[in-house]
Amino acid sequence: MLTKLRNRSFYVDELNRLERNGPFPGTVIMADLNGLKRVNDQLGHVAGDALLRRAGEVLAKALETPLHAARIGGDEFAILLPGTDERGGAAMIDTIRQLVDLNNQFRARRSASRWVRRRASVANVLRLSCSASIS
Repeated sequence: MLTKLRNRSFYVDELNRLERNGPFPGTVIMADLNGLKRVNDQLGHVAGDALLRRAGEVLAKALETPLHAARIGGDEFAILLPGTDERGGAAMIDTIRQLVDLNNQFRARRSASRWVRRRASVANVLRLSCSASIS
């Protein structure tokens, strides 16, 4: 389990359960890991896997039970927020963005002392694009 998050199968099953049983409203945040293909092509899949692990760490840090994050595609993630309205969804997106910024700052400090700075800087920037839908 590369990201230590739930998988697409769990996401589909849980989404179906929530649509039937609630709690309502429910919010789904879709997140996309920007630049993964470029990192894989330029630096190799080991660097891409490290970026995926970091995305998983950030999303796991942002969530507490009963909230769930799942990797639903190569670079796509879904966050299920049962019982959460639009305002709560927006707050979660802000939290995720803050954690991404913090993660990038930490990685930048670690790689600044390395001799591979130029190549590593591409892989050290975690970029997640997020959008929410309410049902």
